[in-house]
Amino acid sequence: MVRALRTAAPQGVDALFENVGGVCLDAALACMNPFGRVALCGLIAGYNGEDIALQNVRALLVMRLTIRGFIVSDHMDAWPPALAELAAAWLPAGSSTGRP
Repeated sequence: MVRALRTAAPQGVDALFENVGGVCLDAALACMNPFGRVALCGLIAGYNGEDIALQNVRALLVMRLTIRGFIVSDHMDAWPPALAELAAAWLPAGSSTGRP
């Protein structure tokens, strides 16, 4: 997985919006650039009781990464305008597919 990420992002990763955790997060951490930022929004890899322990914790220190939890309910004030924007973009009048 690390090889595929390095191929997709040959210059490394500066910012990550993480929803999965587990091996996916470990692989992403291996590709982070120094002073990269991680918004940790979910850990779906562990939702069924799987172990989501990080194996690549050293990357947090060596790459001087910032990780911050992101809970969508902390931003409820942004939901109405976001839903309106999504509806305008994805549900145009006469569209039966829901795609722009």
